[in-house]
Amino acid sequence: MKSKLIYSKYFNTIYIVAFFVAIGLWLYLSDYQDSPLVFYGFAETTETEINMDQPLEIIKVHVVPGQSVKKDALLAEVRNAKTDLNIEALFHKIQALEFEEKNWIAENWGEYRAIEAEKMSELNELSQMIESVKAEIAYKQNLWKGLKYVKPDSSENKFDPLEYDLALKQELYDSKELEFNVILKNQKDHINIHNSPFRKEIDEIQSEINYYKLQSERYSITAPHDGLIGNVHCKEGEYEDAFSTLISFYEENPTQVKAYVNENYILHVALNDTFLITSIKDETLSYKGVLIGLGTRIVEIPSRMRKIPEIITYGREVVIEIPPDNELLQKEKVMLELISTSNKKNYLSGK
Repeated sequence: MKSKLIYSKYFNTIYIVAFFVAIGLWLYLSDYQDSPLVFYGFAETTETEINMDQPLEIIKVHVVPGQSVKKDALLAEVRNAKTDLNIEALFHKIQALEFEEKNWIAENWGEYRAIEAEKMSELNELSQMIESVKAEIAYKQNLWKGLKYVKPDSSENKFDPLEYDLALKQELYDSKELEFNVILKNQKDHINIHNSPFRKEIDEIQSEINYYKLQSERYSITAPHDGLIGNVHCKEGEYEDAFSTLISFYEENPTQVKAYVNENYILHVALNDTFLITSIKDETLSYKGVLIGLGTRIVEIPSRMRKIPEIITYGREVVIEIPPDNELLQKEKVMLELISTSNKKNYLSGK
């Protein structure tokens, strides 16, 4: 009868395993309820996101992730990319104005050559008229030379219409030549590049470009204090938007511990409680810390922070400040034990 019971289909290894699991859970929960408040967390350093309030071109990056640097160490060299864009836009504007100026100069030189042609035409016409009068005077003089007994009147006051006409035409020629020379000189001075209607605007834009060139000088990004380089989010030759994170920077040692208190014990902790933080990898490393932050909701505790990783549990996130002169590693798992409590009554009542 006994043998049949043992080997029946209702009495098998599943029930044996279930029995021992139940015993284990009971012992665990009993120990969990009666033991001091102990839970797990991880050491964390304060992260600083390094960025700038302007778009940048990355010239050179001097660090790599995980590198230890001292205060004021050169992390990266950058240049204001916005100034380059402004310079390019202004340069195109200058090119357009210079093209208009070139056309304006060409038109004015065309006018200059037209005036010069007009001058040549009028002066040539006057010159021909002068030569015609001179030829007539010379012809008349030759006629008098052929007459042996008739002499020309040599009176000084005798009026000679040809000589008078010649003088008038020569005077007109000289006057026209002087007039055209003045007009041509004024036209040439007007064409001078510094007198063009576009030059003032071009010079003003060039001054603006020179200003932007001064602003586009390289900036040096340096370490705010001793610490470690986290992620480097930029690469040489790339452009980054304003306020984009360029480099993540951490303090040398963790300054706080982030942990999770089981939801059954959230009323057992309050701000300013003191905890003993012990390294899991090296139990000789222990430090006291003060609770400075409490989460506002219940969340699932990460498996790494659970006493039994396989069992899903929930709790409240807490932040505990620790002395900076510690030997803990970034993200190192630690154990926390409550060793001193503050006035929870005032905290829980909101006073």
